[in-house]
Amino acid sequence: MRRWEIGVLVALSVFLSLVYYYPILRSGNNLGIQDWDQNFAWTEATRVSLLDYHQFPLWNPYKCGGSVQFANPQIPVISFQTVFALLFGTVRGIKYSIFFHGVLGFIGFYFLARQYRLSYMGSLLASIIFSFSGITGSFLSTGMVVFTSFAYIPFVLLCFNQSLEKGNRKWGIICGALFALSFYWGYQIPLLLGIYILVYSLITSIVKRTFFPFKALFIVSISSALMILPRLILSVQLIRIFPRSMEEISGYSLHNFFYFLLSQKQNLFNEMNTQGFYYGIDENSLYVGLVPLVLFLLFFVRNKKGIGNHLSLVITLLIIFGIMLGNAIHPSLYALIKHLPVFSSFRVAQRFRFDFIIPFSLLTGLGIDNIARLLRKYKPALLLAALCILVIYVDLAVFSSKNFLSKTLIIKNPETQLSPENAFTQTDAKGADFEIHRTIQIPDKFLDSDIFTPWSYEYLKIEQNKGVLNCYDSITATVNAAGIEDEKYRGEFYLFNPVQGVEVENTYWSPNKLIFTITDANKAENNTLIINQNYFPGWIVKTDTKPCQRAIYSNGLLATRLDPLSKNITFEFNPFLRWLRCRN
Repeated sequence: MRRWEIGVLVALSVFLSLVYYYPILRSGNNLGIQDWDQNFAWTEATRVSLLDYHQFPLWNPYKCGGSVQFANPQIPVISFQTVFALLFGTVRGIKYSIFFHGVLGFIGFYFLARQYRLSYMGSLLASIIFSFSGITGSFLSTGMVVFTSFAYIPFVLLCFNQSLEKGNRKWGIICGALFALSFYWGYQIPLLLGIYILVYSLITSIVKRTFFPFKALFIVSISSALMILPRLILSVQLIRIFPRSMEEISGYSLHNFFYFLLSQKQNLFNEMNTQGFYYGIDENSLYVGLVPLVLFLLFFVRNKKGIGNHLSLVITLLIIFGIMLGNAIHPSLYALIKHLPVFSSFRVAQRFRFDFIIPFSLLTGLGIDNIARLLRKYKPALLLAALCILVIYVDLAVFSSKNFLSKTLIIKNPETQLSPENAFTQTDAKGADFEIHRTIQIPDKFLDSDIFTPWSYEYLKIEQNKGVLNCYDSITATVNAAGIEDEKYRGEFYLFNPVQGVEVENTYWSPNKLIFTITDANKAENNTLIINQNYFPGWIVKTDTKPCQRAIYSNGLLATRLDPLSKNITFEFNPFLRWLRCRN
């Protein structure tokens, strides 16, 4: 690519993304509906651990009574989002990160389209559809920020194709590194992308009659597996302890597929002219509009050579479409995929729309190139193509802003203050919800629907140094800690059997490390010190007499047995040390 093309591309991507994401950027410190709260909370816990306690965020004491942080494959601990949160604060940082990744994904898909020999115009159109379709607006509308990592898809495919074409092992390793980067953001997009690459490799191997695509796939798989190993090991352990298995739910019907592809009446209120779809609009919309669909179909008009050159894309699109239909067809490809490890946790077949939009965008760009070829004798053809692309972008931007992005970050951030003692406490649903509801502000026009209520107020309670027991979590759902409002609450730490004259003092509190001192420890022999946080393997206890022992499970809570010579007790969460032969 020439320098002028790169310069124009960067400037154009910034401008188009700025317009598209303007409703998010202008919302300032406003909070959002549904999943926004948990995503703000996840990132805030990471920010607090890094900045306030100078600890790598391995454990999150604020989340549902205490839960793993880095090991949770949904939480983007190692990501550009974390960098933005550290620089600008959690709320604004996440919003800036979304804009940054919008620009990144647009540029990456343009490069990918050029790799497929699309023209400037065709590549621009393909990037617009991939970056600004209803998929993006809908998943952000309910705060599913984890899907922002779809911006890495074009870069992974770009390097994978380079590995296929040039047979260079270096490109396979780079592809694996980019795949690993997307996995450290969250596991959903990499799983979807993995299926796409597998299908594309299989089809390419058949079409070109070569096994070389599987060689490239092997290199990418091994290199990415090695790079994600630290988190993969911990995530597998988490999923084994708290398996998430959801029933097989059908995806799109043919009617609903075209409705969500073409209808401008899709919105957050579910007041839509279609029925029989599963889950909300955030899991269904893939709006592109009528013009892109026409251009996609025009790719197949008098274009035998083009179809032959891109047959792998066409067949891959058809297979992904079949997966998106879920159990509406038999045999069901989606049901087969659900039997794979981890894929049993997938909610709906519609999530494969992230795969579908890849070949659809490329073939649509090739469609406008095909029309330009057929009309090359007409001088206004280039101008008409540019006007067509502008109309498509405006339609997508207006659609997402009007129906989704202008309605998501509408909750003004109420002021929160730390308690006078600045002490950490677990709080249950009644206390958390009632306190926040008194100060939270939602615009009157949105008060009539429950959809604008966050699943919990975890982010706001972290600002008060409080954990929230009723927070939403799709993986670690078992909560054993007690809230301060619960009649069973005995404090954030206590002796199982109270002993007169024996006191426990917390001398240091942090997410990964807790230090206690015990007066008259000799009187506490055979007693148990209990911490009001959920037990999870990986907690190590250090005492005056035992430098390394594993914490124990006590009715679901973190605990350790005491001995008469141990005055100082330290709990430290380090799952990488759980293989050590610590004495129990």
